[in-house]
Amino acid sequence: MTKKERGYEPFVKPWRIVEHSESFEIQDAAEQHLAYVYFEDEQTRRRFMRRLAKDDARKMAEQILRLPQLVRIARGLDPEQDG
Repeated sequence: MTKKERGYEPFVKPWRIVEHSESFEIQDAAEQHLAYVYFEDEQTRRRFMRRLAKDDARKMAEQILRLPQLVRIARGLDPEQDG
């Protein structure tokens, strides 16, 4: 019996990006917080706080969204198939 058949789905699909004032949050469909990517657009503060520029933070958040698909590819599974 698979985890899905037992009713266990740790990160419910689809995942999404939620933009906040200083971060991009990655949530699953159940609104569980999966990751935060912080940004700062003011260059001096960004260096001091060791944060990404907003555009770079968005790109990183978009790559995090791809993780389930990349794992399926690495396992030799169809990346478009659910499960």
